[in-house]
Amino acid sequence: MKFAYDIPDSFWSLFRSMNRELYMEALLKINEEYEYNNYYLSKEVCLQVLEDWNESQRIWLSPEEFESENDASQTPPNRILNWLIKTGWLKRIEDFSTLTTNIIIPDYAAVFLTAFEELVNPSTDDTEIYIQNVYATLFSFWHDKKMNLAMLKTALVNTKKLNKALQDMLHNMDHFFSRLLKQKSYEEVLAEHLEGYVEEIVEKKYHILKTNDNFYLYKNDIKRCLREMREDIPWMEQVQKKADKEKGEDVLSIINAIERGFDDIEHRISNMDKEHSKYIRATVTRMNYMLNGESDTRGLMIQLLKTIGDSKDSEEKIEKVGQSMNLSHFEVLSEKSLYKKRKRRDFASQVEEEKQQEELSREDVLRLNKIHTRYQQAEIEDFIEAYMHDDHMEVKDIDIRDEESFEKLILAYDYSTRRNSKYKVIERDDKLIDNGSYRYPALLGTFFALVGFILLVLFSRNYEELNDEEKNAVTKVIRTLLKQTFVLERKYDKKSGRLVYNKEFRTIDLHQEFLREYFKISGIELRENLHLGVFYIEGETLIGEKISRLSTIYLLILKLLYDEHMAEASSNTSVYTSLGEIHEKINDFHLMRTLPSITEMRRSIALLKKYQIIEPLDVLEELNDETRMMIYPCVNVVLLGDDIRRLIENFSKEEVDSEFDEDEAAISGIIEDMPE
Repeated sequence: MKFAYDIPDSFWSLFRSMNRELYMEALLKINEEYEYNNYYLSKEVCLQVLEDWNESQRIWLSPEEFESENDASQTPPNRILNWLIKTGWLKRIEDFSTLTTNIIIPDYAAVFLTAFEELVNPSTDDTEIYIQNVYATLFSFWHDKKMNLAMLKTALVNTKKLNKALQDMLHNMDHFFSRLLKQKSYEEVLAEHLEGYVEEIVEKKYHILKTNDNFYLYKNDIKRCLREMREDIPWMEQVQKKADKEKGEDVLSIINAIERGFDDIEHRISNMDKEHSKYIRATVTRMNYMLNGESDTRGLMIQLLKTIGDSKDSEEKIEKVGQSMNLSHFEVLSEKSLYKKRKRRDFASQVEEEKQQEELSREDVLRLNKIHTRYQQAEIEDFIEAYMHDDHMEVKDIDIRDEESFEKLILAYDYSTRRNSKYKVIERDDKLIDNGSYRYPALLGTFFALVGFILLVLFSRNYEELNDEEKNAVTKVIRTLLKQTFVLERKYDKKSGRLVYNKEFRTIDLHQEFLREYFKISGIELRENLHLGVFYIEGETLIGEKISRLSTIYLLILKLLYDEHMAEASSNTSVYTSLGEIHEKINDFHLMRTLPSITEMRRSIALLKKYQIIEPLDVLEELNDETRMMIYPCVNVVLLGDDIRRLIENFSKEEVDSEFDEDEAAISGIIEDMPE
């Protein structure tokens, strides 16, 4: 490569020097003073500039490789000036008439100084100037009879400059991404965002593209002007004849180049919008994670997993962890719902099992189920309400001694399982009550207001003002919350391959007050974690999902992976993992002795998908180690930091108690073996 200037080899040593930043800053200080002089600066003026700078900053220089002892012993201003002269960044000119030494900046060095200045203080109004220049130049060229081809070429130059400015802006966004990810605390992330990105990118550059002087304000007019030029054949022939006389350039090619340039500008601005959104999401995600107070749970999760893995009774511990998770399950039926056969055993089947005793036969139970016409619905409700205390009815408190009360008990159970029922039955681990006359399950009945517009009207003054679409939306989110506990702000869309906004989240946000009051009736609390983008419900009256051992282990590992991802430097706002990575973590903590079956894995993954914990990205029928999954932030709410601490404390206490019991038993054995 041949340069336009003769550049000395020593010139490039600045970029290898440990003092390069100081040298660059010194050059900019000298150049600033240089601009106010006609041709050169005296050596004394240069030294004075550097001395003033040294007094304000206290410069310290590292020794240069080929610096002599005499040079190293001089003051920092003298060392800097001499080194810049030796390397060719500054040039010394002796004036023998006045016996003075003058300093000039060579042409090739001036080019680099312009670049240094741009790097330190980027221009803020270039984009605005370029857009306006292209607009003004094209319309002058189009409407001015004295048009000059140079005006059209100027428009092309400014179009290229604008493209370059936008490309640089796009690269600067990547720079701020890397800076953001180095910050470890909430305060550091916030300061970097406000003082760095917002001040340097958004306020100085990005806003120009979105305010009154933005690109889109001029784009359509510019494109229309170019199109009219191209379609005006007589005008084009006239301009081309004039161009042929001057330099023989193709006018149509220049117009096409400007149009292509503006298409490129539009694409770059679109990419900038995406990168801007990506940066904001990454910033908000990291800040929200730090604000959420769960950023310290990674250590707790590791401790919990080690406790479970090293324990002799890991099965029992895993079961207790599963019981501590906020995973409620409440299928809500409506008049529009299709009937589905209940998977768990009904009352009749439970009665049928006790064949060794003289109980009702299957035919007898079926006959009893046909006695609905004997009792009105109101009578069944009165029966339930008579034994209801604090919205609960314990079957064990009912004295079933006659056929009528037994029939009503069966019908009460049946009624609670039907559509639009305001009651729910909770079965108690197959426990049976035997009062001598009858044998029946120990059930717990709870009052639960299902989705019904009557109750909605009672608790929402503005409900009647809602249109049918809004009413249906409210109904839908209630069912969704009861069924899956969580509603996410953003969910993965397989068609677009990205996270999209969830309309149900907005519905909850709009009707929060009503929904809180609605759930409060049933002892359920609607909670929000806007930092994570999650609405969820919890309450003692909810029926907890009894999840399998494998599902519990998967959930714990997923939470650990989520915490690890959020703690590390990553620009990705979503957390991805694979089945292989999950199993590798499980093996690290010795949580499974054997690999589960494919069927078990599918069931567990399906369950976690239902509760918005994960989103499988691959087909479950082709399950393998490479199966990809996205981890949703709901995993952080299923088991909170306080829950983990409580579990660890309980497990530690149990181990201590167990050791004490063992020691006590051992001592007792020794005492018994001792001779009298």
